[in-house]
This record gives sequence, structure tokens and C-alpha cells, in this order.
Amino acid sequence: MKIQKIRIKNFGVYHGINEITLPLDEGKNICLIDGNNGYGKTTFHRALWYCLYGVRHKYKERLDFMNRYALSQGDLKTSIEIHFTYRGKHYQMTRSLTATKRNIEKVNDVEESVTLLEDGIPVVNIENRINEILPRDASQFFFFDGEDIAKYASLENTEATKEAIEMVLGLPAIRNAIQDLYLSLIHI
Repeated sequence: MKIQKIRIKNFGVYHGINEITLPLDEGKNICLIDGNNGYGKTTFHRALWYCLYGVRHKYKERLDFMNRYALSQGDLKTSIEIHFTYRGKHYQMTRSLTATKRNIEKVNDVEESVTLLEDGIPVVNIENRINEILPRDASQFFFFDGEDIAKYASLENTEATKEAIEMVLGLPAIRNAIQDLYLSLIHI
């Protein structure tokens, strides 16, 4: 998975539309984002992760993602859009939050919508497709914030953690290649 661009609108500290294009050098698969404290690195990370995987707790967590200034100005929509490639296909994923108000001071509800296009064609089962591309448990090793480093030092040795580490190391691909080679030798 190579992320090309992320567009953030009214998410966390990001007010208005903010578009970040990531460099796509062939053979270089790591992109580091650096900046002073309080300049939006952690929010960028959360926006990326939220767009791909959503949240488990609906109302409160969704409302916390929305830019307070935008809400106070009557702009009730937050969105994150990610453009990425995976195995030669182009993907565009958008997750949006829309707040409704009973009155100008109080947000009453937050509704979420999500779309995923694969080479321009809508994907029906978005959660399954994203987890095929990058499983949620493995994502912690692909997208992480420097603040998370202490968390990695104390990870429990669970099956999900083991699978995520093996995926990062490419062990499933190596096992498949060995098995394919073995099967081709048997048939010779």
C-alpha cells in the first residue's frame, strides 16, 4: 500500500481543507512526518487511521474528531479522503462525519458515511477489502506515531501481534514462495 495523498477537512486541529501529497519514490516505502509539538502530526496519524478503520464508539469519539471552530461557525462536515495504490490498483477512500444541530450551541447527532473506490468502481464490502489490503492489527506497525513507541515495548505476545509482526517482515509471502517452489519441483 502506497499512500499518494490525504485530504483532511475540519478534523481535529485541521480547519478547512488541508491536502498533503506524499512523495512516491520507487523502492522507498517509508515516509516520515516531522514537526514541532502541536503542529498536527498525531492528528494526521489519527485521520489516516480513522479513514481506513472508523471507530468503535460512535457518537462521543466521532464528535471529538470534529474541528470545534468549524462547528461553531456552522460548518458541520468533517471528512478525510485518502488516495493510495495497492497491487497496481488505485483506491480512493473517503470517510465523512456530518453533525446535526438542534440549536446553534448543541450538536445533537453525528452521522458517518464511508466510500471506497477501486479503480473508480465502488467497493461493496469496504471493511473486508481494507482488511485484505492492511489488516487493522497490522496497521499499528505501518502507521504509527512516535508517542506510540512506549506502547510497542509493552505489547502482549498475542496471536494478532505475532501475525502483524510476521506480516511486516514479509514472512507469509516467503512461506507462499517456498510452498510454490516446492509444488513446482514435485510436478517436474
